[in-house]
Amino acid sequence: MRAFFDALSSRRTSILLMAFIAGVGAVGAWIPQRSNTTTVALEAWQAEHPSLAGIAAALALDAVFSTWWFLAVLSVFVVSLGIATVRMIADAARRTRSCEASRTTDIPGVSFENAVDRAHALGYSGRVDADGTAVLWRHRAGVWAPAVMHTGMVIALAAAAASSALTSRAVLDLSAGEVFEPGDAYLVTERGAFGGAPELGAPLRLDGLETETWSTGELKTLTATLSVKDEAGQWRAYRSTANDPLTVLGHVVYVQAGEFGDAAYLVVTDQAGVSHPVRMEFLFAGPGEVAYSGVTIDGAPAIDGRWDPDGVRSDRPLALRPAGDDDFDPVTLTEGDMASIDGYSVEFVESGQWARLIVARPYATRVLFAGFGVIALGSLMIYLWVPRRLVLVREGDGVRYAWWAPRMVQGYRVEIDEIAGRRRAG
Repeated sequence: MRAFFDALSSRRTSILLMAFIAGVGAVGAWIPQRSNTTTVALEAWQAEHPSLAGIAAALALDAVFSTWWFLAVLSVFVVSLGIATVRMIADAARRTRSCEASRTTDIPGVSFENAVDRAHALGYSGRVDADGTAVLWRHRAGVWAPAVMHTGMVIALAAAAASSALTSRAVLDLSAGEVFEPGDAYLVTERGAFGGAPELGAPLRLDGLETETWSTGELKTLTATLSVKDEAGQWRAYRSTANDPLTVLGHVVYVQAGEFGDAAYLVVTDQAGVSHPVRMEFLFAGPGEVAYSGVTIDGAPAIDGRWDPDGVRSDRPLALRPAGDDDFDPVTLTEGDMASIDGYSVEFVESGQWARLIVARPYATRVLFAGFGVIALGSLMIYLWVPRRLVLVREGDGVRYAWWAPRMVQGYRVEIDEIAGRRRAG
């Protein structure tokens, strides 16, 4: 068992595991990940790389950080790092109790008491025995610095593995004023290897969107007003932005910044007389710009649309034509108008706002940040609290000493010169 632990925590194993994780990270950076890419951007990438998109979908490379095989390797790395960290803790505990050093050196002509006093003046403290032995430390807590930093790494990696395995997210589109009830179907649900679908457990309503643009017309900020019905049946309003998403009922709800805009609500009646209520969703376009979208009936593209609220192309905001027919002169409509498009009867009922919301149920997020905090603490301890141990022993009319520092030894030798009286303190 010891040999197994030695092999698992060896430097070679750690390097191989880190190389694999880094390689997966490179793949995740190259192939858009569903968890942090808009649907539009993901579909555009898939259209540009059709062959690679098929491979990515088959191997789940578009959600690589939540695949079982990546989580398995990450878990092995956590165990390997954990074993090494336990050994570091044991070594730090042993070193703080030890009085051993690599060698001892005599300081003739210096009294034991003077040497102790000079060491105290330099910030050393510790045990001084009546028999003429002193074990003094400066920044003794620094002995634990590597163990603290590695403990933070274990916490962060374990939390990251738990988060990837258990966190789930779902996508839904809502119109302004529309309510998403518990149990309603999501457009897409993405689960971690061991996660379930997120469920708020309360009705969610999109009340409206506020946008601010740059002088170029590009989006600057997006703010969504969302309401959640509480147990008393009262709606409670919240505001959600990209930097400050809504956190409620153990879930995070935010609006995809690239997937929102205006919507045209249509009633499309096909040749068989069947009516299809349709929300034609147009992506956000800045002032003076037009947006395009389409209508799918029974799974097939039926109608293409152009949204022109600022009257750039027409004095009517909505223009429709048969799907894929570039030669057809578009029919323009305003609210309340009806038109016939390639055998379909279309009524433009009204317009409004729509947004694509992401509902995520995160796990271990606070533990992950706590791990980063412990790593930062350990890093500060390494560079700010370099430990030094000094053992002084009375030797006739002089002193014998043993001194130890884990690194930057020559930089701290000046302290021994001051203790020995070879250099004036300060």
